Amino acid sequence: MVVRSRHAETAGDLLGITFRLGYATTACLFLTFFLVVVVAQVRARRFHPAFYWAVTLGTSVVGTEISEELADRRRGLEAPACPVL
Repeated sequence: MVVRSRHAETAGDLLGITFRLGYATTACLFLTFFLVVVVAQVRARRFHPAFYWAVTLGTSVVGTEISEELADRRRGLEAPACPVL
């Protein structure tokens, strides 16, 4: 769990802060990644560890980005949000 959280935080910060995409845009990108790997996992005819870990990582990243977006809004740092959020 700790490893996934650290990866989620690092990946989110890389895109959101280093590449200056913002939390909302980064959350949308990772939400798209998450949905793609979930569909791949569900459609797979057998267990694939790569899909499992991709879904797990996607869940952590999306959750981290959404919580950071909500935390910034509470501090008054309004940003354009993904329509899903």
